[in-house]
Amino acid sequence: TGVIARINIAAALVNAVMNVILIPRMGIIGAAFATLLASLFGFILRMNFSQKFYKVPHPWKKIVVSALLAIIAVVIELIFSFTSYGVFMSTISMKVLIFTLAFVGIFFTLLWKNDFMELKEIIIRPHKVKPY
Repeated sequence: TGVIARINIAAALVNAVMNVILIPRMGIIGAAFATLLASLFGFILRMNFSQKFYKVPHPWKKIVVSALLAIIAVVIELIFSFTSYGVFMSTISMKVLIFTLAFVGIFFTLLWKNDFMELKEIIIRPHKVKPY
């Protein structure tokens, strides 16, 4: 727990430094970006530390693809919000549609072929699926 506390303190320091650098230039977006970077920094350090003691085979490919899809959805939203289409795209219904499509895409990305088969079994014959 001492190492985890030091990692959290390091992430907080990264957040503070990034806030000092980014807030004057980018405002609230800079604060959000600084927090994102500090959280990612802390996550990477915690994962590196914990994997040394107990190796867990995380599905990194699925995690990275899902994160990239979420980033792409946010970038698309930001592009449309700051262009001439901004008036059209600023309606709540269009934003809901964009994020719904993005999260459906993320959901199906997480379900690769094997997972699709298991999901199909659950839907077709829920009473025959063995619990874990």
